[in-house]
Amino acid sequence: MRLNAGHKLPYFVLKDDSGSSVTSEMLYGNKTLLLFLKDDGTHSHIKELWDLRDNISKLKDTVPTVYVVLDGSPESLSALRNENKLNFSLLSDTKKEFISACGLKKVTGGVTNAAVFLDSDLNVSNIIKVKNAQDMMPGILNYVREIKDKKSNLA
Repeated sequence: MRLNAGHKLPYFVLKDDSGSSVTSEMLYGNKTLLLFLKDDGTHSHIKELWDLRDNISKLKDTVPTVYVVLDGSPESLSALRNENKLNFSLLSDTKKEFISACGLKKVTGGVTNAAVFLDSDLNVSNIIKVKNAQDMMPGILNYVREIKDKKSNLA
């Protein structure tokens, strides 16, 4: 299945960077951003993690829950989080089962860079896919601005 706006998020159980289990059910009731980033061995996703860290305060009113899904082990993600002083949790999908269930696993085995916005009922409200990770944060910030603009126009 390829995840699109309007779809329900597939069920998952993943370990976070502290080794604790996180399930899709735990996200219920919260607007959430799941960021899927590929690691091509060059750590090209590091800049994107820094951008998210540095801009997370701009997202919190709109999407208070943020996770980044990577295919590293919980231990390697813990080191990554600590070394880069990240202010959000990283989820480990070493077998890429959740990534695949979301339709974000490439035929080559890689991962499509994607930002998946969920409503409080775990329905996908928007999905942003980009070829280059460095294009992700501008897309996320634009979408959050659109949401805030719609809210202010309704007020």
